[in-house]
Amino acid sequence: MSTQRTPEDPHEGSEDDPRRELDPADEAPVAPPGRYEPAAGGDVVAAPRREPTVMDRLESASGPLAVIAFFVIGFGTGMWYVAWVVFLIPAALHAWNKPSKK
Repeated sequence: MSTQRTPEDPHEGSEDDPRRELDPADEAPVAPPGRYEPAAGGDVVAAPRREPTVMDRLESASGPLAVIAFFVIGFGTGMWYVAWVVFLIPAALHAWNKPSKK
């Protein structure tokens, strides 16, 4: 013989059960989410944003362009051992475009 109980029916008696009264906190209005702004006088200071320059845009595009150039050179000429050099270009552009600290 099995010692396990038979599972209860989750719907059994649900129509006859008394309704639960809602807690007043359940009906309280909820404030909509808002954008985070640090408290005045806080330690967090945001750097001023500047418009991206042509060099910034070129630097951003240099990664995907290096991947494309790598595959074009590799498949086109078969010189995979030389094609990896194109991955140095984005790093050089980043070093060249690094803002100076004055």
